[in-house]
Amino acid sequence: MKKITSVFAFAAASLLSAGAMAQAYVVAGAGIGHVGVDCTLASPCDNSNVAFKLQGGYGFGNGLAAELGYISFGKSKFRVLDLNGETKVGGFIVGAAYNAEVAKDFGLTARLGLARLRTKGSGEIGNFIEGPDSQTHTKPYLGLAANYAVAKNVKIEAAADFSRAKWDDDTSSVRAFTLGVRYGF
Repeated sequence: MKKITSVFAFAAASLLSAGAMAQAYVVAGAGIGHVGVDCTLASPCDNSNVAFKLQGGYGFGNGLAAELGYISFGKSKFRVLDLNGETKVGGFIVGAAYNAEVAKDFGLTARLGLARLRTKGSGEIGNFIEGPDSQTHTKPYLGLAANYAVAKNVKIEAAADFSRAKWDDDTSSVRAFTLGVRYGF
């Protein structure tokens, strides 16, 4: 019984000491997104649009963090003959992050995880509107960011996020370049 009590005491002490260094944070950003649809036959074709993200994270005090959030990679608009089409990609992300302080107020973050992305497509031929139709798939997610502290708990963050969208058997790259604010609690 003493061994079990000792193990629980050690575990509690470890969690409490890690909690003293832990920090929760949120990141909100907006910028330019790109949905890589094939524009070979399309004219005009616009693959770039507004992207945004909202993430929450919990840092464990050693640079490692767990994150959960939502990201919209924007939409693409295209025209093929009489068809006007639109594709939107966005979804939930979950993963791990490593935050490294490079200088006094400057840091870098690398993110790796999974994205549960919804690809939503719609089209219009004359007065006939098709869709919207959507498909959801889980794909790997990668993010890189640089941040600069402007106050004790506030950082400006420039980020690049990457994943893959899927529609039936076709996959395309999606990316978002955002500028935002990171607030630590």
